[in-house]
Amino acid sequence: MSDKGDKKNTAIEEQAEASCSTKRNVELVSPAGTLEKLKIAIVYGADAVYLSGKKYGLRKHAGNFTMEELKAGVAFAHERNRRVYVGVNIFARNRDLHGLASYVEALADASIDGVIVADPGVLALVKGYLSNVRVHVSTQANVTNWRAAEFWRDLGADRIILSRELTQEEVAEIASRTSAEIEVFVHGAMCVAYSGRCLLSAYLTGRSANLGECAQPCRWSYTLLPNGEEEKPLTIEEDGAGTYLLSSADLCMVSHLKKLIEAGVAAMKIEGRMRSIYYVANATRVYRKALEAYHDGSTVDSMQREWQNELAHLTRRGYTRGFYLGDGARETQEDEHHSTCRNQRFLGLILEDESDGLMKIRAFNKIEIGQTMEIMSFLRKNDRLCTVCEILDKNGERIKKTGAGEVVHIGTDTKGQPNEILRAI
Repeated sequence: MSDKGDKKNTAIEEQAEASCSTKRNVELVSPAGTLEKLKIAIVYGADAVYLSGKKYGLRKHAGNFTMEELKAGVAFAHERNRRVYVGVNIFARNRDLHGLASYVEALADASIDGVIVADPGVLALVKGYLSNVRVHVSTQANVTNWRAAEFWRDLGADRIILSRELTQEEVAEIASRTSAEIEVFVHGAMCVAYSGRCLLSAYLTGRSANLGECAQPCRWSYTLLPNGEEEKPLTIEEDGAGTYLLSSADLCMVSHLKKLIEAGVAAMKIEGRMRSIYYVANATRVYRKALEAYHDGSTVDSMQREWQNELAHLTRRGYTRGFYLGDGARETQEDEHHSTCRNQRFLGLILEDESDGLMKIRAFNKIEIGQTMEIMSFLRKNDRLCTVCEILDKNGERIKKTGAGEVVHIGTDTKGQPNEILRAI
């Protein structure tokens, strides 16, 4: 292998090692909508990732994995002592059962670590073909009490991903009265329907959320049409982006993890398989840092503002604590008006550190000569600033700026490493 290849692989290994904690009391599970996002999640601190193949998962439009990509992702994760969980959590109709057995057999060949299910029939089939693979019961199964958790445990489930409508006291009681592991969501979008069991998408678009085709109509902007005056729609004023009658604020529990840890939770999950690379990286590293601080007994009060500021840069519709603290029946947002914040800060992803002093990057927003950027890294205590000195296009021609989606080579006064993120300051 070339020196360049050795250098690149060494950098990735250093990143994975740096994001590996000596105290993994609670597993951090991050979303992986694509193979690239899987790698980013692991590099930025995830203990495990969850994903879906091209069939039988609840996010058909997340990119998802071919069987070859899945095997590559599992290999990447296992080389770094991380785990891969595959969602097979649709509410299967009879027609969906055709081909399911062969798909599950293929998952066995991929050496995955766990399967996420919501349907008891699917669970039985999975246990029949994957007796040595862990089974996690999806939040879609709406487990809200310890007897239901034990029911699934008796069927062979190893972990229960609880309903998102519970308080932390209810979570603690379930964890104390079942032998199954307990997982909860701590960050990301909240469904308008009961833990995601929604018919709205099917009604409005013909795409069933329960079969993985959700069009997310609860996140749409709406207007009112008075009877007989359809040409004069009424807008319910909320903000400049429109009115979101159904959309919940996003869950954010980064400042409240201690009580969930004390409740006996085994794993915490970040929602977002359809979100950006920047979202996956930043959310993962923030929750990794938070969990490390809690486990190490660090004083977390001084760190909470930093965590919250980082998460404020992510696409969201306001933040809420959900139902955990017992005050979330209305799911009100805490930090700001109910609006969408876009990833304006996300400029690019470093693909390679090249031997000629340049970095190969994929741009996600405009980058230009003279621009000062921040290199976001999980490896270092502090992120670093860099200034763009040179940009070359794919043909090696000098250019003044690059647009979103382009792969270019840039020279800066501070070097970055593969998988680090460039963002605006």
